[in-house]
Amino acid sequence: VEDNNAPTAVSLSNNVIEENSEMYTVIGELTVTDADLTQTHECQLLTHADVFTVVDNTSLAVGNFTLDYETLRYYTVEVECYDNDVLNPLSVTKSFLINVTDVNDAPVLTLSKLNISENNAINTILGTISADDPENDLVTLTLSDTADQAFNLTGDSTIIVQQTFNYENQSSYSITVTAVDDGEPSATSHTSFTITVLDENDAPTDILLTNYAVLEDAGVGALVGNLSAIDSENDTFIYSIISTTDYFTISDDGLVVATSLDYERDSLYVITIQAEDIDDELSFYQRSVTIEVINVNEAPEILLWSGTTVNENETVGSTVSEITVTDEDGDTVSCTVNDSNTFYTQSQDSQDESTILLILSKSLNHERVDSHIVTLTCNDNVSMTQEIKVIDVNEAP
Repeated sequence: VEDNNAPTAVSLSNNVIEENSEMYTVIGELTVTDADLTQTHECQLLTHADVFTVVDNTSLAVGNFTLDYETLRYYTVEVECYDNDVLNPLSVTKSFLINVTDVNDAPVLTLSKLNISENNAINTILGTISADDPENDLVTLTLSDTADQAFNLTGDSTIIVQQTFNYENQSSYSITVTAVDDGEPSATSHTSFTITVLDENDAPTDILLTNYAVLEDAGVGALVGNLSAIDSENDTFIYSIISTTDYFTISDDGLVVATSLDYERDSLYVITIQAEDIDDELSFYQRSVTIEVINVNEAPEILLWSGTTVNENETVGSTVSEITVTDEDGDTVSCTVNDSNTFYTQSQDSQDESTILLILSKSLNHERVDSHIVTLTCNDNVSMTQEIKVIDVNEAP
């Protein structure tokens, strides 16, 4: 049996590798010099096993590591190669200098700010793009995806917004910035950024009132209409009247009557209502509304009888009493009497009131009837009863 001879040398076919090479990229082949020509060999790394590896027993390759020329340009790798003798395997050790060569790296981009509040002004600056180029090359930036022209790149590196954002409509946008350096050859990177729209408390956009009219005889506290606000966030609001008025007030989110109304005095009221966010006094909306007072027919009022006596034997056709009747609606007043055989009425209208003449329709006799109970009935069944006394007159024998 021949003695096993130890291998005497190891050579590496190549010791140069580009930075950023992928895992298992072969750097060079390891060749073992051994007097025993029939033997095969297996090599392993004694140093930098975290950076390099051996594949297929004798190929030196890149391991699970990213080589970076700017970080470290040279590695001294110690390799040990064994022969395949079963009883007495022998080895040889050799160090190799691995040279990492430079490759033009693409720029790395960052954006100084990745969010913006909604309701922003157009041309608001979002942030600044910073380009980190490992070789310190000159970098040119372009905005290759503007999110439907929502953003724009101005100057060399400033991102501005081209529209007013609404969080409720869209809460984020994606933009892409392309960077090209002037290295040889040039390197290009495409970096996407997600821009978040921050929610703000939006002011309401309108105030609704369920009803805009009220009867003039509605009492104090009567509801005119319920109030609500149009708001994208469905917030809770406090309602108030900010214009000067004594006739209406707010109660339980409703517009109510505060004092007696009179169509003949005022038939329309213009008031300004404010809806204020209960959690944000700066978030409010104001709206002017016109409230119509609806006329209600009001009965006339019998105020005064000018006379309540009449002499017996008074001439037929004489006026016994002038009765004053008012009607707030300005309607024409007509009246009748119950004792139409004795009296009749005649109207004399003026602008504000009517005078009803109670006229004698037959001759009276105190000795026969000394008084008459007269009931005057006017529009809307308003009536008043008055005693008309017949005065005795000394009659010749």
